[in-house]
Amino acid sequence: MMRNSLLATTAIVGASMLGVAAAEASDPPELRLDGFLRFEAKFIDQDVTVGRARAIHFESDDAGFNMNADATADNGLKYGLKIEIDTDAAQAGVDELRIRFSGDWGILDLGDDDGAEDSMAYGGENMMTAGGGYDGGAASAFNNLGVRGFGPNLGEGGGDSGDASKITYYTPRVSGVQLGVSYTPDTGNNLASNISASDTQDLVHHVGVGLNYVEKFGDVDFRLHGITGFGQVDDDLNDTIEDGHGYMVGLGLGWMGWKLGLGYGDGGDGLQTKAGNQTNPEWISTGLGYTTGPYTFGAGYLHSSARRANELLDTTNFWAVMAQYTVAPGLIAYAEVDYIDVNSAASTITSTDGLGTIQDDNDAVVFQVGTRVTF
Repeated sequence: MMRNSLLATTAIVGASMLGVAAAEASDPPELRLDGFLRFEAKFIDQDVTVGRARAIHFESDDAGFNMNADATADNGLKYGLKIEIDTDAAQAGVDELRIRFSGDWGILDLGDDDGAEDSMAYGGENMMTAGGGYDGGAASAFNNLGVRGFGPNLGEGGGDSGDASKITYYTPRVSGVQLGVSYTPDTGNNLASNISASDTQDLVHHVGVGLNYVEKFGDVDFRLHGITGFGQVDDDLNDTIEDGHGYMVGLGLGWMGWKLGLGYGDGGDGLQTKAGNQTNPEWISTGLGYTTGPYTFGAGYLHSSARRANELLDTTNFWAVMAQYTVAPGLIAYAEVDYIDVNSAASTITSTDGLGTIQDDNDAVVFQVGTRVTF
């Protein structure tokens, strides 16, 4: 079955290459450059201050730019590339890159980029404004005690292939329905020319699938989606680790400036030790947004839980309320208030009560303001 899948994938890529060779473009691809830089200030009051002792935190590490080039051949074939540069101080460098071919037959992406199991996902996190809420950067100031499932992410269980080298095909949208399929030979092979070393945290033959339905009924926008990803554990000779897998479903509604997003995801027991009785995060994400003129308001809630080997649960409850204002083209200002409550089953943080006990939970109120410039 896998051999047939690989042959089919090879045929698709080969056909696209032949199409490119036979096509002539009147003009070469034109370069477009865009980017952004954000500055943010966080003010936090939390119970556990070990490792996160500052009540005030400034950061401007969220920045980057994209290079895109596109053209259309005389036979109608559209082709181009994207190179995404991440300028964050901690991980500066190329983040994603891909070549894209498209036409009436769909879209074919080749390179290191998000798979269909990521790009077609939709949940409450899509309602968050620039601060990001539970899908943002609260952990830079908040001590989450190493809790698993601090945000909506299938990566822990291997459901998401990340930016590893892959091939992705998206069908044309027909009657509101679109299907996307990704194939990643090795999730450990990211922006690398050599095969990655064997690693039980990597997956081979990873397949990501996304299916969504997007339609408009009068003034109501409707969106329904489901995604899944799965792959085999690399170098698990003793068969002690569960293969990677996970799935997510989501719903979106829009009406007269209002938007609602709901999501549910489950990483199952992917990449966990078979004898450990441990699970990956399971979560629900909710979000509500309203836009009027240059103003956008939003609110969201995330609940996540993951079972440890000791049968205890890591849990996260994250509430967020936010507002964003477009000052001028390419310039926004925003503010956000979060209330976060985590309980970690693996915490080793000493209590601040001076009694030397182990504190396994942390609560915080976070207020953040920021500005972002894009071009």
